[in-house]
Amino acid sequence: MMTERILGLDIGDQFINAVAVDRTIRGNTQVVYCASFQRTARGDPSGDIKRFFEQHEVLRQLPCITALPVRDVSFRNLFFPFHDDKKIRQTMAFEVEPLLPYPITEAYLDYVPAKVADKKTILIAAARKDIVRHYIDLLKDHVQETRIIDIEGVPLVPFFLAHHLASAFNIILDIGAKHAVALFISEYHLFQIREYPIEIGLTGASSAGEKRVDGSIADVYGNLCQELGNTIESLKWQGFVEADSSHIYLTGSGALDQEIRHALSRNFSSDIDLIDMTAAEGIVFTEEAKRQWEPLLMNQALALALRPLRKGEGFDFRSQEKRGQTGPKTLKKNIHFLAITAGLILFSLGVDALLGDYEKKMQLKQLKSQISSVFKQYNPDVSRIVDPVSQMRTKITETKKAALGLTDDLTGFSVLDVLKSLSGSIPPALEVLFTTFTIDRDSIIIKGEAKNFDTVEAMKKELSNSRNFKSIAIGSTNLVKQGGKVEFNMQIYLK
Repeated sequence: MMTERILGLDIGDQFINAVAVDRTIRGNTQVVYCASFQRTARGDPSGDIKRFFEQHEVLRQLPCITALPVRDVSFRNLFFPFHDDKKIRQTMAFEVEPLLPYPITEAYLDYVPAKVADKKTILIAAARKDIVRHYIDLLKDHVQETRIIDIEGVPLVPFFLAHHLASAFNIILDIGAKHAVALFISEYHLFQIREYPIEIGLTGASSAGEKRVDGSIADVYGNLCQELGNTIESLKWQGFVEADSSHIYLTGSGALDQEIRHALSRNFSSDIDLIDMTAAEGIVFTEEAKRQWEPLLMNQALALALRPLRKGEGFDFRSQEKRGQTGPKTLKKNIHFLAITAGLILFSLGVDALLGDYEKKMQLKQLKSQISSVFKQYNPDVSRIVDPVSQMRTKITETKKAALGLTDDLTGFSVLDVLKSLSGSIPPALEVLFTTFTIDRDSIIIKGEAKNFDTVEAMKKELSNSRNFKSIAIGSTNLVKQGGKVEFNMQIYLK
């Protein structure tokens, strides 16, 4: 029976955790070695990785699967009217490009299918190419190859879905020493990932599974619970979920501290459970690995080692890097294949010339129609479309200038000033949602929803007290058919 040994390597803020697994072609797995190494250096982990492999020689020169920290990745939920993988990959770069703080040519993109409110979407992840290459360089002297680079926490999801009831809204919370990562799961799909910076000053773990902690734990965990609660409320407003999570599942070194479990229980009605990857079926431990196993520290390393190698099972930035590499050895090795491919291409071109270009014209027409549809969706006020890409870039530039107060639309104010006045004037107790925010030369027009008509009047009264607003006029107010809320239209004139 053919067996391959795979190393799952989890490079965390405080610990480097590793699990080596023997995998057979029949799908059987055996955990043969587990290791945990407490980091001594802040920032770049290269020195700690070197010392780790010096202490654990048995893990050297194995195929490795690792993960990027969430802080190095950008995420975006998008909906496409088609589900073809090739079309999605060809299109998603255009959707993501305006949202990235760096050129799209410097990013690797990957996605996983998601599902929100019975609507199929995708969750796109973008990582800088130089960061991916840095992780490959960190490990090249210690492992046989870096086979897959996923995102921290994500490899836990398939095993979680296989062993827990996930039809409702659930959260996996991976708590480290400097940050916590929340993975939001609904209807058997991962649909969002968020990171929360924390600093809990962990100084070591006891064999009983407790953490000695410096600093004000109540404040740290209280802030984490508040930020997590804000995220859940935001997801509700956006229509991603309808209710609070039914379960919160904990893992990571920070989950060793019982105080975080108490804090979560006080702030959420969800059931709080700990993850142990050994619950997965078909996983066998050697006696040595059993003694070394620490579930909350090593769950992610084991999930990485067991991660399926086929495409579509999570994110994989390593494969993106491989596609960008074409060296002389690879060219020589595939010269016959390339020659055959070139011949087929020439033959296809000849056939295409005989059959005419009708099909291509139809495809081009359809593509232009799709581009125009997307353009009109985000620019309904533009009546004539000449060059949609150029017009969209101009619109984005104008919007950025307006946000910084670099245009003449708001005399004496920037958009940030107006937003600050709005935020400071409306009490938190008023339940109000703005859906449209339009800028004019000396006024702004706001459309939104409120709890009732009294709320609209109360909001008008509070805004009238602002020193930046001259007068406020309420336009039409209508009762929403579902939910009992009120739609309103308000124009605010600036001083």
